[in-house]
Amino acid sequence: MPAAIVHYLFAKRVQEALYKAGQQIPNQDAFLWGAQGTVVLDALQDSRLTVAAGQLAKQSLADLSVQLHDCCSGVESDALRSCAMGFLCSEQLERAAAPFVAWCAEQMYRRDSSQPKYIWKNEEESALDSILLRYECGVLPTEFSLLQALPKSGTAQAAFAKMYAGLLEKAELPNTEILCSRAADECRRLYRRMTDRTGLKRVFYLRRENGRLHEMSSRLRSFTEDGSFDYANVAQAVWQTGEKQDSRTFLQLYDETIPLAAEEINRWNAAQIQKTLNKTGEKAV
Repeated sequence: MPAAIVHYLFAKRVQEALYKAGQQIPNQDAFLWGAQGTVVLDALQDSRLTVAAGQLAKQSLADLSVQLHDCCSGVESDALRSCAMGFLCSEQLERAAAPFVAWCAEQMYRRDSSQPKYIWKNEEESALDSILLRYECGVLPTEFSLLQALPKSGTAQAAFAKMYAGLLEKAELPNTEILCSRAADECRRLYRRMTDRTGLKRVFYLRRENGRLHEMSSRLRSFTEDGSFDYANVAQAVWQTGEKQDSRTFLQLYDETIPLAAEEINRWNAAQIQKTLNKTGEKAV
């Protein structure tokens, strides 16, 4: 679910929950980089990264937590640890929201098959970005720079590249730290292009892509939704993935996932601190 604004706002809410529980994020910029998830790797359009990122998505959170411990093992880096915490935040949201997004894309495709499902998935995610920005901040997408989601920080970006290089090595793709850093650079360029301060970019690309695939316009956020589809499931229609049925709105799903992500991060961080203390022979306070 590569919705940049949703992931950014979710990370902010999880960070607030962690603070209330007495848990600090050592490096906020690195946390935000990790919270964008594997979509950053896709920006480079390198098939090796895309396939390996897909393999990460198939793993359980428990397995990923263990791998993140290995990535951080023997490295005294607040940025790396914060990036790992952000990654867990992203994965918790992804696993909760991806079935809903897939269901919405399927419904839109059934209504209009002129665009493939992945385009409708982009449309759904862009709409959710706009909806959540109004819900959380009361502002329009034109007032939000996507670069806020990937702060300019050499330290945070280096931590991002190191973390993913470690994860991808376990997915049998070694020596990717430079490649991951290039993907990070490209993603910031992409976010800059996708930031629409006037609201005219989407209009321009819709006209340009008339009769063709909506590759670019589907990724751009509009002021408001077109009203032809209930993107956040406000009417609480029953949606289904596999054998599981649900009727929650996206906002309910979003709110209910925040404490789950905070708990997952707390568990991981406590275990990471204990591992460090075990190595040094110290005891946790």
